[in-house]
Amino acid sequence: MNEHDDNEEHISEAATAAGFGTFVPHYTVEIKMGVPPVIGAESLLLYDYIRANAYFGSPKKASTLLGKLALLRTRDGKLGAWLSYARLAEAFGWSAATVARHLVPLREVGWIRSIEIDRSLRAHAYVIGESVSNSQGTHAWQFYREAMTEALHRAMTRHALDVRDHASIYVLTPQERLAFTREWIERRRAQSRAAA
Repeated sequence: MNEHDDNEEHISEAATAAGFGTFVPHYTVEIKMGVPPVIGAESLLLYDYIRANAYFGSPKKASTLLGKLALLRTRDGKLGAWLSYARLAEAFGWSAATVARHLVPLREVGWIRSIEIDRSLRAHAYVIGESVSNSQGTHAWQFYREAMTEALHRAMTRHALDVRDHASIYVLTPQERLAFTREWIERRRAQSRAAA
C-alpha cells in the first residue's frame, strides 16, 4: 500500500464534520481536487470569515439577534453567523456589491444557507452546518463545506476507478482533477439555480 492509498482509507472518516478518525485538513484535499480555483479565492476567504464568526453563545436573551442565533443552534440544530453585508465589506475592504458577488458561489455549492432570523430588522444568518448524530448517537456539527468536499472526493474516486482502474484521485493528473471538479461543481450550481 502506498502513501496515497493510506490517505484514501481515512478520507471518508476525516471529511465528516463529526471529527472522528484521523485528521486530514479539508483544505488539503480541496486543493488537490482543484476546489479553490473553481470556487474562487475571495469566496474561500469570505467563507472562512463567516465560519470564524459562527455563534456558539447561549440564548440568554432570546429576543436579541444573537439570542435568536443561539436558539437557531440549540433549538433547530443549525450553526450560523449573523453578519451584515456592511460588516463583511468592512472586514475585507470591499463594497457591498463585491461581498454579494463572492457570496454567490458559496450559496450555489451549498456551503452557506441564508435564512431570516428577524423579519422586522431584515436580519439574516449564514447557516454553515447542522447537528448530526453518528451510529453511536454522538452529536457533532456537520459543516456543509466538508459534506461537499466528501461528496466530491467520493465522485472523483469513482471517476478515477472508471478511467484509470484505480480508486485513488491521485492517479488523475492535476488538470484532470481540476476539470472533474469544475464539471461536478457546475452541475451542483445548475441544480441550485434551478431550485431557486
